[in-house]
Amino acid sequence: MFFGGYDDENDDIEETFSKTDELENFEDVVPELDLGEPPDDLKEFARIHIGESPDTRSSLVQEFKDMIYGMGF
Repeated sequence: MFFGGYDDENDDIEETFSKTDELENFEDVVPELDLGEPPDDLKEFARIHIGESPDTRSSLVQEFKDMIYGMGF
């Protein structure tokens, strides 16, 4: 079975749920939020792909917030 559908009509859906140990074993994953200054390569990517600069950053963030609120989230 693959995510989002079935490879074979005879697949047993219970097979997916029997691998809980595999899914719960994320000791090396730490949920955290980095609020520091982004790395230079990320700033360069934002500048190239979405036209972000220190002058346009706040308007782009507001545009993103408006889009999220407009979707009802």
